[in-house]
Amino acid sequence: FDWKTYRSPHFVVHYYPEEEVLLPKVVSLAESAYDELSRKLDFQIQETIPLIFYKTHSEFEQNNVILGFIPEGVGAFATPVRYRMVLPVDLPDREVYALIKHELTHIFQYHILFSGNISRSLATRPPLWLMEGMASYFAKDESTSDKMFLRDAVVNDIIPPITNSNIGGFFAYRFGHAAFEFMEDRWG
Repeated sequence: FDWKTYRSPHFVVHYYPEEEVLLPKVVSLAESAYDELSRKLDFQIQETIPLIFYKTHSEFEQNNVILGFIPEGVGAFATPVRYRMVLPVDLPDREVYALIKHELTHIFQYHILFSGNISRSLATRPPLWLMEGMASYFAKDESTSDKMFLRDAVVNDIIPPITNSNIGGFFAYRFGHAAFEFMEDRWG
């Protein structure tokens, strides 16, 4: 496939020529998300961030950035080795912004935690609840049904201790998001 590339202050955006009409919106949302996260985290990423976007989720699922099948529940992803963001943009603008902010939070995490060291990024495994919870918290991407899922876990007394690093799957997002909300409520 034929790709085009566009450079903005913080991103190198890769897209198909047919999707050029979406480029201004995607770049604007990405730069806004970068500005917000860099202020909140008090951190600047020195390199430009590769951002690959697809017009539809179906096209996104056919990417070859990661090998293998992308499960249906995966809306986008960021890679800890080359610090790339890959996402579809066939959502309302508010949801695309949340998706970009979620994946960009991962890019900030990778730079802060791994400092560009590939072996450290492959060997170090921070708890999934921390990584996904922080990304969900900053993106404000929690829905009413997500909150219901967590409340159901509380009612059924299946909330694990915060020291448990094996919290995975969908629960890692919800548990982690709740942990960050608790920290904000408790300590600001």
